[in-house]
Amino acid sequence: MRLSIHADNADTLQFFIDEGSGYSDKHAATARYKQGDTHLLLPISADQCLRVRFDPFVNDGRLTIKSLEIAPMIIRARQNK
Repeated sequence: MRLSIHADNADTLQFFIDEGSGYSDKHAATARYKQGDTHLLLPISADQCLRVRFDPFVNDGRLTIKSLEIAPMIIRARQNK
């Protein structure tokens, strides 16, 4: 997931995926961001996505999402020959 944000304060955000057994750290990404404009790339994956949860900050604050992109990506291990 790629995120472009503007934050009034530095803080931490979290993004969770629920595959059917609730939200957990197994399918989550956490990132710290600075005050002002920030671009983040969050590595997050799941086999099945039923729900998502976005926690934009831990403390009080104000955050503006300027853009959010989610794209599928498959990476396979190289086969030994």
